[in-house]
Amino acid sequence: MKPHAICGFAVSRAAAEALLAEQPLGSFLVRLCSEPGAFAISCCMEGPGSRPYVDHLLIDAVDLQGRTLEHWVHAHQFATQLLDPLSDKVYPKVSFCLVLCQNACFFLTCIYSRLRSSSYTLGLEK
Repeated sequence: MKPHAICGFAVSRAAAEALLAEQPLGSFLVRLCSEPGAFAISCCMEGPGSRPYVDHLLIDAVDLQGRTLEHWVHAHQFATQLLDPLSDKVYPKVSFCLVLCQNACFFLTCIYSRLRSSSYTLGLEK
């Protein structure tokens, strides 16, 4: 079974924190944000006093003009293993790019549908 590379709309910031709370350091997931066209890399990291915490890196449309989402994930030095929230398993970071390519059309369709139904127009025609 292949991991789910990008979480659906149901995984909020709080849900990501809850999902990653019990995972090893370096576990991460990529989720859609409430900001249209934006993603977040939520990653379990080591904080002060060696206490784990979840960091959220927002990647918006401007960021995606300069680098692909795959590049942002690979550049995140602390994100080492992809968490698939549906199976609660972790996979090596390289799994992200393999699955992302296969699921890109599906997620772009979801994002486009969400933008069309939101109050943001962004110049998209209905």
